[in-house]
Amino acid sequence: MNAKLRTLGFCGIALLGTSVSFAQQVKTDYDRAANFSQYKTYS
Repeated sequence: MNAKLRTLGFCGIALLGTSVSFAQQVKTDYDRAANFSQYKTYS
């Protein structure tokens, strides 16, 4: 039982590590000269 639990834990950590490596990096930017006061909503 101890070996099964250790193997399951290792597989869980490996799966978590691979899912983190495929995470996307999001970058945002905006036009600093734009007049946003004329907009009623932002999406």
